[in-house]
Amino acid sequence: MSPLRILLALLMSVGFATAQNLVPNSSFESNTGMPTGPGQYARCVGWNNVNGFPTFQWPYASPDYLHTSGSGLVQLPNTVFGTCTPLNGSAVMSALTWHGTTPNFREYFACQLTSPMIANQAYDVILNVTNATNGYSGWGSNGIQVAFSTAPLSQNTHEPINYTPQVQVGSVFYSSTWQTLTFNFTATQAFQYMTVGNFQNDANTLRSPGGSGGFSSYAFYDGLVVTPATVLDDGSLELRGQIDGPHNLLDWTQIGEARDIEVFRSPDGGQFQKVAEVALTEGVSFRDDTPPYGTNWYKIRKRNLDGSITWSNVVELKNDGASPLHLASVYPNPAVAELFVQLDHPPVEQVNATLIDLTGRIVQEKSVAADGQRRTTLELSVKDLAAGMYTLRVSAGPHSLSKSIVVGK
Repeated sequence: MSPLRILLALLMSVGFATAQNLVPNSSFESNTGMPTGPGQYARCVGWNNVNGFPTFQWPYASPDYLHTSGSGLVQLPNTVFGTCTPLNGSAVMSALTWHGTTPNFREYFACQLTSPMIANQAYDVILNVTNATNGYSGWGSNGIQVAFSTAPLSQNTHEPINYTPQVQVGSVFYSSTWQTLTFNFTATQAFQYMTVGNFQNDANTLRSPGGSGGFSSYAFYDGLVVTPATVLDDGSLELRGQIDGPHNLLDWTQIGEARDIEVFRSPDGGQFQKVAEVALTEGVSFRDDTPPYGTNWYKIRKRNLDGSITWSNVVELKNDGASPLHLASVYPNPAVAELFVQLDHPPVEQVNATLIDLTGRIVQEKSVAADGQRRTTLELSVKDLAAGMYTLRVSAGPHSLSKSIVVGK
Protein backbone atom coordinates (compact mmCIF):
# COMPACT_ATOMS: atom_id res chain seq x y z
CA MET A 1 0.00 0.00 0.00
CA SER A 2 1.32 3.44 -0.90
CA PRO A 3 2.16 5.98 1.86
CA LEU A 4 -0.76 8.14 0.64
CA ARG A 5 -3.25 5.28 0.94
CA ILE A 6 -1.93 4.41 4.40
CA LEU A 7 -2.38 8.03 5.51
CA LEU A 8 -5.93 8.21 4.13
CA ALA A 9 -6.82 4.92 5.83
CA LEU A 10 -5.47 6.17 9.15
CA LEU A 11 -7.36 9.45 8.84
CA MET A 12 -10.61 7.66 8.06
CA SER A 13 -10.18 5.19 10.92
CA VAL A 14 -9.51 8.04 13.36
CA GLY A 15 -12.47 9.98 11.99
CA PHE A 16 -14.89 7.10 12.35
CA ALA A 17 -13.61 6.35 15.87
CA THR A 18 -14.12 9.92 17.05
CA ALA A 19 -17.55 10.12 15.37
CA GLN A 20 -19.11 7.84 17.97
CA ASN A 21 -22.25 8.90 19.80
CA LEU A 22 -21.29 10.64 23.05
CA VAL A 23 -24.73 10.03 24.62
CA PRO A 24 -24.77 6.94 26.88
CA ASN A 25 -27.87 4.74 26.78
CA SER A 26 -29.14 7.04 24.04
CA SER A 27 -32.35 5.07 23.38
CA PHE A 28 -32.98 4.42 27.10
CA GLU A 29 -32.88 0.63 26.72
CA SER A 30 -30.58 -0.19 29.68
CA ASN A 31 -32.33 -0.14 33.04
CA THR A 32 -32.19 -1.45 36.57
CA GLY A 33 -35.82 -2.55 36.46
CA MET A 34 -39.06 -1.92 34.62
CA PRO A 35 -40.98 1.27 35.48
CA THR A 36 -44.19 0.75 37.41
CA GLY A 37 -45.35 4.37 37.72
CA PRO A 38 -44.70 7.97 36.72
CA GLY A 39 -41.46 9.77 37.57
CA GLN A 40 -39.26 6.64 37.69
CA TYR A 41 -36.52 8.06 35.45
CA ALA A 42 -33.88 6.68 37.88
CA ARG A 43 -34.53 3.14 36.60
CA CYS A 44 -32.99 4.20 33.28
CA VAL A 45 -29.22 3.70 33.52
CA GLY A 46 -27.09 6.83 33.21
CA TRP A 47 -29.84 9.44 33.44
CA ASN A 48 -30.91 11.78 36.27
CA ASN A 49 -33.45 14.55 36.83
CA VAL A 50 -31.05 17.31 38.08
CA ASN A 51 -32.92 17.85 41.39
CA GLY A 52 -31.84 14.56 42.92
CA PHE A 53 -35.18 13.00 43.83
CA PRO A 54 -35.26 9.36 42.60
CA THR A 55 -38.97 9.49 41.83
CA PHE A 56 -41.64 12.17 41.58
CA GLN A 57 -42.45 13.87 44.90
CA TRP A 58 -44.36 17.14 44.70
CA PRO A 59 -43.20 19.86 44.24
CA TYR A 60 -40.05 18.23 42.78
CA ALA A 61 -40.19 17.63 39.03
CA SER A 62 -39.15 14.34 37.43
CA PRO A 63 -39.28 13.05 33.84
CA ASP A 64 -41.03 9.78 33.09
CA TYR A 65 -39.40 6.53 31.99
CA LEU A 66 -41.77 4.55 29.75
CA HIS A 67 -41.27 0.98 28.53
CA THR A 68 -43.18 -1.65 26.56
CA SER A 69 -42.52 -4.07 29.45
CA GLY A 70 -43.47 -1.54 32.09
CA SER A 71 -46.72 -1.79 33.98
CA GLY A 72 -49.78 0.26 34.75
CA LEU A 73 -49.70 3.91 33.77
CA VAL A 74 -46.25 3.77 32.12
CA GLN A 75 -46.50 0.74 29.84
CA LEU A 76 -45.99 1.65 26.21
CA PRO A 77 -47.66 2.23 23.86
CA ASN A 78 -50.78 3.18 25.85
CA THR A 79 -49.61 5.23 28.84
CA VAL A 80 -51.31 7.83 30.99
CA PHE A 81 -49.19 10.41 29.17
CA GLY A 82 -50.29 9.35 25.70
CA THR A 83 -50.12 6.66 23.07
CA CYS A 84 -46.54 6.36 21.87
CA THR A 85 -44.66 3.59 20.06
CA PRO A 86 -40.87 3.83 20.57
CA LEU A 87 -38.85 4.85 17.55
CA ASN A 88 -36.01 2.52 18.57
CA GLY A 89 -36.23 -0.52 20.82
CA SER A 90 -38.66 -0.65 23.73
CA ALA A 91 -38.27 2.55 25.79
CA VAL A 92 -38.55 6.34 25.73
CA MET A 93 -37.98 9.22 28.12
CA SER A 94 -40.66 11.90 28.38
CA ALA A 95 -41.04 15.23 30.17
CA LEU A 96 -43.16 18.35 30.56
CA THR A 97 -41.83 21.44 28.78
CA TRP A 98 -44.61 23.75 30.00
CA HIS A 99 -47.61 23.42 32.33
CA GLY A 100 -50.58 25.72 31.94
CA THR A 101 -51.81 25.57 35.53
CA THR A 102 -48.51 25.40 37.47
CA PRO A 103 -46.35 28.43 36.60
CA ASN A 104 -42.76 27.77 35.50
CA PHE A 105 -42.94 24.01 36.03
CA ARG A 106 -40.02 22.32 34.21
CA GLU A 107 -38.87 18.71 33.93
CA TYR A 108 -35.32 17.90 32.83
CA PHE A 109 -33.33 14.73 32.20
CA ALA A 110 -29.55 14.75 32.10
CA CYS A 111 -26.49 12.56 31.64
CA GLN A 112 -22.71 12.68 31.62
CA LEU A 113 -21.27 12.29 28.12
CA THR A 114 -19.06 9.29 27.45
CA SER A 115 -16.14 11.69 26.88
CA PRO A 116 -15.73 15.48 27.09
CA MET A 117 -16.31 17.59 24.02
CA ILE A 118 -13.35 19.29 22.38
CA ALA A 119 -13.31 23.10 22.38
CA ASN A 120 -13.71 24.61 18.88
CA GLN A 121 -14.91 21.25 17.49
CA ALA A 122 -18.24 21.24 15.60
CA TYR A 123 -20.85 18.73 16.77
CA ASP A 124 -24.04 17.33 15.31
CA VAL A 125 -26.95 16.98 17.75
CA ILE A 126 -29.90 14.81 16.70
CA LEU A 127 -33.16 14.66 18.67
CA ASN A 128 -36.04 12.33 17.84
CA VAL A 129 -39.14 13.91 19.37
CA THR A 130 -42.91 13.48 19.32
CA ASN A 131 -45.89 14.72 21.32
CA ALA A 132 -47.64 11.43 20.49
CA THR A 133 -51.42 11.16 20.55
CA ASN A 134 -52.98 11.66 23.93
CA GLY A 135 -55.49 13.34 26.15
CA TYR A 136 -52.86 14.32 28.71
CA SER A 137 -51.28 17.21 26.82
CA GLY A 138 -52.54 18.96 23.71
CA TRP A 139 -50.14 21.87 23.37
CA GLY A 140 -46.87 22.41 21.58
CA SER A 141 -44.06 24.72 22.69
CA ASN A 142 -40.58 25.89 21.77
CA GLY A 143 -39.24 24.18 24.90
CA ILE A 144 -37.31 21.47 23.05
CA GLN A 145 -33.79 22.48 24.13
CA VAL A 146 -30.43 20.93 25.03
CA ALA A 147 -27.75 22.46 27.25
CA PHE A 148 -24.14 21.30 27.42
CA SER A 149 -22.11 22.22 30.50
CA THR A 150 -18.77 21.52 32.17
CA ALA A 151 -20.47 20.65 35.49
CA PRO A 152 -23.87 19.11 36.29
CA LEU A 153 -26.76 21.56 36.21
CA SER A 154 -29.03 21.74 39.23
CA GLN A 155 -32.73 22.40 39.88
CA ASN A 156 -34.05 23.13 43.38
CA THR A 157 -37.63 21.99 42.87
CA HIS A 158 -39.32 22.52 39.48
CA GLU A 159 -38.16 25.99 38.39
CA PRO A 160 -36.50 26.76 35.02
CA ILE A 161 -32.72 26.38 35.22
CA ASN A 162 -30.92 29.67 34.65
CA TYR A 163 -28.65 28.51 31.83
CA THR A 164 -28.48 29.24 28.10
CA PRO A 165 -28.91 26.10 25.99
CA GLN A 166 -26.74 25.65 22.91
CA VAL A 167 -29.51 23.82 21.02
CA GLN A 168 -33.15 24.89 20.79
CA VAL A 169 -36.04 24.83 18.35
CA GLY A 170 -36.91 28.32 17.18
CA SER A 171 -40.67 27.87 16.96
CA VAL A 172 -43.52 25.93 18.51
CA PHE A 173 -43.06 22.18 18.05
CA TYR A 174 -46.05 19.85 17.97
CA SER A 175 -46.20 16.51 16.18
CA SER A 176 -48.19 13.34 16.79
CA THR A 177 -45.50 11.35 14.92
CA TRP A 178 -41.75 11.04 15.43
CA GLN A 179 -39.73 13.92 14.02
CA THR A 180 -35.93 14.03 13.65
CA LEU A 181 -34.48 17.42 14.61
CA THR A 182 -30.86 17.96 13.55
CA PHE A 183 -28.60 20.75 14.83
CA ASN A 184 -24.96 21.72 14.46
CA PHE A 185 -22.97 23.84 16.89
CA THR A 186 -19.36 24.44 17.86
CA ALA A 187 -18.34 23.63 21.42
CA THR A 188 -16.70 26.55 23.22
CA GLN A 189 -15.47 24.46 26.16
CA ALA A 190 -14.83 20.84 27.09
CA PHE A 191 -18.48 20.20 27.93
CA GLN A 192 -19.09 16.94 29.80
CA TYR A 193 -22.80 17.06 30.70
CA MET A 194 -25.98 17.14 28.64
CA THR A 195 -29.36 18.35 29.97
CA VAL A 196 -32.62 18.19 27.98
CA GLY A 197 -35.61 20.43 28.80
CA ASN A 198 -37.00 23.95 28.58
CA PHE A 199 -34.68 26.63 29.99
CA GLN A 200 -37.04 29.56 29.35
CA ASN A 201 -39.56 30.92 31.83
CA ASP A 202 -43.24 30.96 30.95
CA ALA A 203 -43.09 34.53 29.65
CA ASN A 204 -40.52 33.52 27.03
CA THR A 205 -41.98 30.12 26.16
CA LEU A 206 -43.94 30.11 22.92
CA ARG A 207 -46.85 27.69 22.99
CA SER A 208 -50.04 26.97 21.10
CA PRO A 209 -52.64 24.19 20.99
CA GLY A 210 -51.76 21.41 18.57
CA GLY A 211 -54.25 18.64 19.25
CA SER A 212 -56.71 17.21 21.71
CA GLY A 213 -55.42 17.10 25.25
CA GLY A 214 -54.82 19.04 28.42
CA PHE A 215 -53.42 22.50 29.07
CA SER A 216 -49.71 21.59 28.94
CA SER A 217 -46.87 20.66 26.60
CA TYR A 218 -45.33 17.20 26.98
CA ALA A 219 -42.67 15.58 24.76
CA PHE A 220 -41.37 12.03 24.21
CA TYR A 221 -37.70 11.44 23.26
CA ASP A 222 -35.82 8.53 21.70
CA GLY A 223 -32.49 7.96 19.96
CA LEU A 224 -30.51 11.04 21.09
CA VAL A 225 -27.22 11.58 19.26
CA VAL A 226 -24.25 13.88 19.89
CA THR A 227 -21.33 13.26 17.56
CA PRO A 228 -18.39 15.24 16.19
CA ALA A 229 -19.14 16.74 12.77
CA THR A 230 -16.18 14.97 11.20
CA VAL A 231 -15.15 15.59 7.57
CA LEU A 232 -13.68 12.40 6.16
CA ASP A 233 -13.04 13.25 2.51
CA ASP A 234 -11.41 16.01 0.52
CA GLY A 235 -14.40 16.93 -1.64
CA SER A 236 -15.14 20.64 -1.89
CA LEU A 237 -18.57 22.16 -1.48
CA GLU A 238 -18.97 25.83 -2.34
CA LEU A 239 -22.20 27.52 -1.24
CA ARG A 240 -23.56 30.78 -2.67
CA GLY A 241 -26.62 32.82 -1.72
CA GLN A 242 -28.75 35.73 -2.92
CA ILE A 243 -31.94 37.60 -2.03
CA ASP A 244 -35.11 37.22 -4.11
CA GLY A 245 -37.80 39.46 -2.59
CA PRO A 246 -38.93 37.75 0.63
CA HIS A 247 -37.07 34.55 -0.29
CA ASN A 248 -33.45 33.45 0.18
CA LEU A 249 -31.91 31.52 -2.70
CA LEU A 250 -29.01 29.09 -2.28
CA ASP A 251 -27.00 27.20 -4.87
CA TRP A 252 -23.79 25.23 -4.67
CA THR A 253 -21.03 23.58 -6.61
CA GLN A 254 -20.10 20.12 -5.46
CA ILE A 255 -17.36 17.70 -6.37
CA GLY A 256 -17.90 14.00 -5.98
CA GLU A 257 -21.01 11.86 -5.65
CA ALA A 258 -23.31 12.12 -2.65
CA ARG A 259 -26.40 10.57 -1.11
CA ASP A 260 -28.08 13.92 -0.50
CA ILE A 261 -27.62 17.51 0.67
CA GLU A 262 -28.93 18.87 3.98
CA VAL A 263 -29.56 22.61 4.38
CA PHE A 264 -28.91 24.24 7.78
CA ARG A 265 -29.98 27.74 8.90
CA SER A 266 -28.93 29.82 11.90
CA PRO A 267 -30.30 33.06 13.43
CA ASP A 268 -26.94 33.95 14.97
CA GLY A 269 -24.22 32.19 12.98
CA GLY A 270 -23.50 29.84 15.88
CA GLN A 271 -26.29 27.29 16.27
CA PHE A 272 -27.56 25.77 13.01
CA GLN A 273 -30.82 23.86 12.61
CA LYS A 274 -31.61 21.59 9.68
CA VAL A 275 -34.39 23.11 7.58
CA ALA A 276 -34.43 20.95 4.44
CA GLU A 277 -33.04 17.88 2.73
CA VAL A 278 -32.40 18.11 -1.00
CA ALA A 279 -32.31 14.94 -3.11
CA LEU A 280 -29.71 14.85 -5.87
CA THR A 281 -32.50 14.56 -8.43
CA GLU A 282 -33.72 18.00 -7.34
CA GLY A 283 -30.54 19.74 -8.49
CA VAL A 284 -28.01 21.88 -6.67
CA SER A 285 -30.18 24.70 -5.34
CA PHE A 286 -32.68 25.48 -2.59
CA ARG A 287 -35.14 28.34 -2.01
CA ASP A 288 -36.00 29.30 1.57
CA ASP A 289 -39.55 30.58 1.09
CA THR A 290 -40.12 31.81 4.65
CA PRO A 291 -36.82 32.86 6.22
CA PRO A 292 -37.05 34.65 9.57
CA TYR A 293 -36.90 38.41 9.22
CA GLY A 294 -33.43 39.95 9.15
CA THR A 295 -30.04 38.23 8.95
CA ASN A 296 -29.72 34.47 8.63
CA TRP A 297 -26.70 32.24 8.14
CA TYR A 298 -26.70 29.10 5.98
CA LYS A 299 -24.44 26.13 5.38
CA ILE A 300 -25.02 22.78 3.76
CA ARG A 301 -23.83 19.29 4.53
CA LYS A 302 -23.10 16.66 1.88
CA ARG A 303 -23.61 13.07 2.98
CA ASN A 304 -21.21 11.06 0.84
CA LEU A 305 -21.71 7.55 -0.49
CA ASP A 306 -19.04 6.14 1.85
CA GLY A 307 -20.79 7.57 4.92
CA SER A 308 -18.45 10.51 5.37
CA ILE A 309 -19.52 14.14 5.61
CA THR A 310 -18.48 17.33 3.82
CA TRP A 311 -19.54 20.76 5.13
CA SER A 312 -19.73 23.87 2.96
CA ASN A 313 -18.69 27.40 3.72
CA VAL A 314 -21.16 29.65 5.60
CA VAL A 315 -23.27 32.22 3.71
CA GLU A 316 -24.80 35.26 5.44
CA LEU A 317 -28.00 36.76 3.97
CA LYS A 318 -29.83 39.80 5.31
CA ASN A 319 -33.40 39.85 4.05
CA ASP A 320 -35.92 42.41 5.28
CA GLY A 321 -38.32 40.91 2.75
CA ALA A 322 -41.36 42.41 1.11
CA SER A 323 -42.93 42.63 4.55
CA PRO A 324 -41.10 42.37 7.90
CA LEU A 325 -44.19 40.78 9.49
CA HIS A 326 -45.40 37.24 8.95
CA LEU A 327 -48.27 35.40 10.64
CA ALA A 328 -46.72 32.02 11.36
CA SER A 329 -50.04 30.70 12.66
CA VAL A 330 -53.50 31.86 13.74
CA TYR A 331 -55.24 29.08 15.64
CA PRO A 332 -58.00 28.05 15.80
CA ASN A 333 -59.94 29.79 13.03
CA PRO A 334 -62.90 29.75 13.63
CA ALA A 335 -62.18 30.44 17.30
CA VAL A 336 -64.62 29.75 20.14
CA ALA A 337 -62.86 30.58 23.41
CA GLU A 338 -59.23 31.55 22.76
CA LEU A 339 -57.36 32.77 19.68
CA PHE A 340 -53.59 32.21 19.47
CA VAL A 341 -51.52 34.37 17.16
CA GLN A 342 -47.90 33.49 16.39
CA LEU A 343 -46.13 36.40 14.74
CA ASP A 344 -42.68 36.65 13.13
CA HIS A 345 -41.43 40.23 13.32
CA PRO A 346 -38.34 42.47 13.49
CA PRO A 347 -36.55 42.71 16.84
CA VAL A 348 -38.80 45.11 18.79
CA GLU A 349 -39.72 45.68 22.42
CA GLN A 350 -43.46 45.05 22.00
CA VAL A 351 -45.98 43.55 19.59
CA ASN A 352 -49.68 44.34 19.49
CA ALA A 353 -52.88 42.64 18.35
CA THR A 354 -56.29 44.24 17.84
CA LEU A 355 -59.66 42.66 17.02
CA ILE A 356 -62.11 44.84 15.07
CA ASP A 357 -65.72 43.98 14.30
CA LEU A 358 -67.55 44.67 11.03
CA THR A 359 -68.65 48.13 12.20
CA GLY A 360 -65.02 49.16 12.75
CA ARG A 361 -65.29 49.01 16.54
CA ILE A 362 -62.26 47.75 18.47
CA VAL A 363 -63.49 44.87 20.62
CA GLN A 364 -60.17 43.72 22.07
CA GLU A 365 -56.55 44.83 22.27
CA LYS A 366 -53.51 42.92 23.49
CA SER A 367 -49.85 43.90 23.84
CA VAL A 368 -46.99 41.53 24.68
CA ALA A 369 -43.36 42.33 25.46
CA ALA A 370 -41.14 40.90 22.72
CA ASP A 371 -37.80 41.75 24.38
CA GLY A 372 -35.98 41.93 21.05
CA GLN A 373 -37.10 38.44 19.96
CA ARG A 374 -38.27 37.70 16.42
CA ARG A 375 -41.27 35.47 17.18
CA THR A 376 -44.04 36.17 19.69
CA THR A 377 -47.25 34.36 20.59
CA LEU A 378 -50.29 36.40 21.63
CA GLU A 379 -53.37 34.91 23.29
CA LEU A 380 -56.73 36.67 22.89
CA SER A 381 -59.99 35.70 24.59
CA VAL A 382 -62.99 35.65 22.22
CA LYS A 383 -65.46 33.73 24.38
CA ASP A 384 -67.50 36.87 25.14
CA LEU A 385 -67.63 38.07 21.52
CA ALA A 386 -70.62 37.60 19.27
CA ALA A 387 -70.27 35.02 16.54
CA GLY A 388 -69.21 36.46 13.21
CA MET A 389 -66.36 37.88 11.13
CA TYR A 390 -63.64 40.06 12.64
CA THR A 391 -60.43 41.69 11.47
CA LEU A 392 -57.24 40.80 13.31
CA ARG A 393 -54.63 43.56 13.08
CA VAL A 394 -51.10 42.93 14.35
CA SER A 395 -48.24 45.41 14.59
CA ALA A 396 -44.58 45.52 15.52
CA GLY A 397 -42.89 48.91 15.50
CA PRO A 398 -44.00 50.80 12.36
CA HIS A 399 -45.13 47.63 10.58
CA SER A 400 -48.62 46.10 10.59
CA LEU A 401 -50.78 43.59 8.74
CA SER A 402 -54.37 42.32 8.93
CA LYS A 403 -56.19 39.01 8.59
CA SER A 404 -59.84 38.01 8.72
CA ILE A 405 -60.87 35.60 11.45
CA VAL A 406 -64.15 33.98 12.43
CA VAL A 407 -65.58 33.68 15.94
CA GLY A 408 -67.94 30.74 16.30
CA LYS A 409 -70.19 29.53 19.11
